[in-house]
Parts: sequence; structure tokens; C-alpha cells
Amino acid sequence: MATDDAARAADRIWRTVCGKSQMATIIREECPTGELRAENERLQADKDRLEWLEANASHYGNGWICRRSTSGRGLRLHESTWPGTSSTVRQAIDSAALHTDAPSDSGGGDE
Repeated sequence: MATDDAARAADRIWRTVCGKSQMATIIREECPTGELRAENERLQADKDRLEWLEANASHYGNGWICRRSTSGRGLRLHESTWPGTSSTVRQAIDSAALHTDAPSDSGGGDE
């Protein structure tokens, strides 16, 4: 928990001092190879997506859960009142990755 708080604080400081666009410029210019640069840009985009998801949530229930569908049609990531929720999207995904077998491609639609 303290590590998450420290990481959030460091991120806030970085954004305040350097600004988001300057951070992206540093990543693009200082990476030694195009492959590493592309990976960093992909990771930044993933981070932005998760932050957008959390910022636009309805804050329904107790938090986030990532779980297998009760009808067997894949994984679900959603806000929930169920026990076992996590306070962030990242924590919910990490928990599912640790406690769920690799998803199978069973096809089908939403439940």
C-alpha cells in the first residue's frame, strides 16, 4: 500500500515538474532503439487507457473485479458489489492474472 502511495506521489511530482507532453518527448528522444521507443509509447498508451477507465467509472459498488463470466464466455472487468473487489483497475487485473487460468478462446458474445 505504501509503495502504491509512493508511486502515485512520484508520478504527480513528475507530471508537475515535467508535464505529460515533455515526458513523452523524453521517452521518444532518449531511447536507444526504435523498438524500445515503440514499447515505451505502447506502455504510456496502456497507462492512459487505464487512467481514463478509472476516471470515467460510475463508482458503483465496492471497487473493480476481473473475473470469469458466470456463463463461461470469457473474462469480465467491471465495477462490482461482489466480495473480492479491488480499489483500482490495475489491481483487479493483477489479481485475476494471479488467480485465473489463461483464458480460452471459446467465442460467443456477452452474457
